[in-house]
Amino acid sequence: MRFNLVHVLLAPPLHTPMGYREVIDTLAWGLQELGHDVTVNVNGIEPNRTNIIVGGQLLRPEWIDHLADDTIIYNLEQIAHLPPEKLNQSYHRAARRLQFWDYNQGNIQILRQLHPLRPPIHVPIGWAPILRRMPATAVQDIDLLMYGVPSIPRLRALSSLSAIGAATAFLCGLYGEARDSLIARAKIIVNVKGVHAGNVFEVVRVSYLMANGKAVVSDIYPDTIVEPDMREAVAFAPFDQLADTCAQLLRDEDARRRLENAGARIMQARDIREPLLRAIAALTSP
Repeated sequence: MRFNLVHVLLAPPLHTPMGYREVIDTLAWGLQELGHDVTVNVNGIEPNRTNIIVGGQLLRPEWIDHLADDTIIYNLEQIAHLPPEKLNQSYHRAARRLQFWDYNQGNIQILRQLHPLRPPIHVPIGWAPILRRMPATAVQDIDLLMYGVPSIPRLRALSSLSAIGAATAFLCGLYGEARDSLIARAKIIVNVKGVHAGNVFEVVRVSYLMANGKAVVSDIYPDTIVEPDMREAVAFAPFDQLADTCAQLLRDEDARRRLENAGARIMQARDIREPLLRAIAALTSP
């Protein structure tokens, strides 16, 4: 088959899903490995290909009507906590004609409530060897690193992390090699859910870190939906215990290395070709 991966980016870049790039690269590798012809575009639809749209929540509802019937919307947003009537109207419009892929089973339960023309297909976040691309560094002079759009919870977490006396940094609006070079220098990456995040663990953003053997500490809440293998790959802690958890890992290098190795091993077990093979078979079955 001929596929076109469409990365939807709207200005200004700070408020668009730039972090989806690693997922798109993984999909492109997996589809090519399965023998398909693949192109990648930013905001570019190809009329003679099956378009897989990443970032479709940014599309206006009226734009959905101009997409071909075989278009796939790969949802990477957290919607499991939302009632259907609260979803962006683009979801409702897409459900009438288009195919949904989604990385999370909780999200899929919500998509099913839209009574879509085609059943949503589970395509979890997966592994590709091209993800292993952060620069190797002998010096890790950053103890704790957070990144993302600033929010009250993230700034509160930053304050508590700084109080333990660790060398702590916060990044915003930095992507690609510049971001990766700083991630490589960090001993621990701290994940705190974003402004509009729901109750699904942010595996979309954390998977890239695990693929590169980074130790990740993440906040967790009573209603957080976490895939079982992620519980071994990430050090989860209630929000008010993030600083203590990080302090313990900074003191215990062996525990930190075990966490790094577990994350890399678990991500490598998620070969993207397997779910893609099932998803494409579902597309082509009568």
